[in-house]
Amino acid sequence: MPRTLDAVTIPPPPPTPRDDIVDTLHGVRVADPYRWLEDDASKRVRDWSDAQNARTRATLDALPQRAQLARRLRELLSIGLLGTPRPVAGRIFHSRREGEQKQTVLYVRDAINSPDRALVDPNAADAAGLVTLDWYYPSPDARYVAYGLSRGGDEMSTLHVIETATGKELGDRIPHTQWSTVAWVHAGFYYTVLPAPGSVPPGDENYFGRVRFHHLGDDPSKDVLVFGEGRPKEDMPGVATSPNGRWVLFTAMKGWARTDLYVMDREHPGRGLVIAMEGLDAIAEGAPYDDGRLWLRTNLDAPNYRIVSASCEDPAASRWQTVIPEGEHVIQGFDRTRDRLSVLRLVRATSRLATYDLEGSGERAIAFPSLGAIEFVQAEVAGDRIGYTFQSFTQPPIAFVADARTGEREELVRLPMPPRLDPQRVAVEQTTYRSRDGTDISMFLVHRKDVRPTKDVPTLLTGYGGFNISRTPAYYPGAAAWVEAGGLFALPNLRGGGEYGERWHRAGMLVNKQNVFDDFHAAAETLVSSGWTRPERLAISGGSNGGLLVGAALTQRP
Repeated sequence: MPRTLDAVTIPPPPPTPRDDIVDTLHGVRVADPYRWLEDDASKRVRDWSDAQNARTRATLDALPQRAQLARRLRELLSIGLLGTPRPVAGRIFHSRREGEQKQTVLYVRDAINSPDRALVDPNAADAAGLVTLDWYYPSPDARYVAYGLSRGGDEMSTLHVIETATGKELGDRIPHTQWSTVAWVHAGFYYTVLPAPGSVPPGDENYFGRVRFHHLGDDPSKDVLVFGEGRPKEDMPGVATSPNGRWVLFTAMKGWARTDLYVMDREHPGRGLVIAMEGLDAIAEGAPYDDGRLWLRTNLDAPNYRIVSASCEDPAASRWQTVIPEGEHVIQGFDRTRDRLSVLRLVRATSRLATYDLEGSGERAIAFPSLGAIEFVQAEVAGDRIGYTFQSFTQPPIAFVADARTGEREELVRLPMPPRLDPQRVAVEQTTYRSRDGTDISMFLVHRKDVRPTKDVPTLLTGYGGFNISRTPAYYPGAAAWVEAGGLFALPNLRGGGEYGERWHRAGMLVNKQNVFDDFHAAAETLVSSGWTRPERLAISGGSNGGLLVGAALTQRP
């Protein structure tokens, strides 16, 4: 039967027939009554989807506060986006989207206090706002920048090269560089590339990644294939070079839990690829440097990660020397200036940043404005500066450049505080609850200070729990609007993420995936049992892997 919401008629849900389909898999009978919904091209499924969309549209349009909330969300979103600054050879690069701009712009400064200069502006190139800046890599001398542009949200980048000083495009164009990494060597670079359509079987266009080398000005179709041939199609290749171009590190990610590493000496190409790590159940990431040392972050024999160094001439994992040992808290990332290591840690899902000398001593902490998080740290390889962007639940992103030797920081740029958003009215708590198997799970709770547990607080619970990705304090416009309106925003650090190291990650992957769902169910139960809300006032949300999580929660615990 149709229902009404403020006198608006809401169509009933369409019928969803169950077909009598049963498969026998490894001797087990498995019913699959809704398989017909998998054929999204059929008229039957299109009609069903149209009816569901009409019902959803009518429900949303009838909500009395929807227009007001939409206006507030536009204000909270209008502050833009801010990337991590990259100090390179005296210059500073960073990406930023402001106000009503449709796309992110790449800016460069010639010094910390110099004005920004737009280097790559997709908004100027395409008034419709369909062209996106996907990634960028400055050369070690900051003379050139390789960057990727895509159209219409397909992320299938085309690589371009621009001269930093003049803003002149060089004319090099390399297609199929989706999610590419670029490593410069003088007047050329290594880059990762996906196969051209038609060169692989249908459906495999996002596999068979390769590394090629391109000389500026050459025909890309003649670029030499240097890594990836003959490897499993699922391998995700990467590449990094020392600033002087002698040493090259090739990586092959095998899912999210294993990496193979190989080093090449360009001065002695006949030696071929020397194995640094292969076939081990661990990951490692990093780069070679001009002093002939390879620096890596790895969870090999260290679930919370350690920083190691090795000779590029003898880089085997058995020869790695630990410089920053594994500790209680996860090492989330690192980078190296000419003589300092910048190490990013997670402490109960919040960030800490410190620098060390190349022997792992002389710790110097980098102060943050408050308790919050940064995602990456970018070091000036031939200098002393590091760049990072800080944010929290109540603080929109601020980009900083710091001196790795002294710890002193300077603000590069900050996104404006949205109108009428008062951080002083917001409380951020971190609590711990117990999951089904007894594991303790941490959870952030964000609410107005005048909102207390009444068993009736509108509550939005979100999560992720996968791919070693950490969910840390960040400025979420949707959450800010929810909290401002009197709701509670809850973010648990589910297993499968990277907040508490590799054991935490693996406890939520593959055969352990049910742990993620159990952690999410337990978060909902805790919000109810602790008096914040009740099931009728509890909403759940998630995207990508978090969307799978929400679907599982709806199915297992409707």
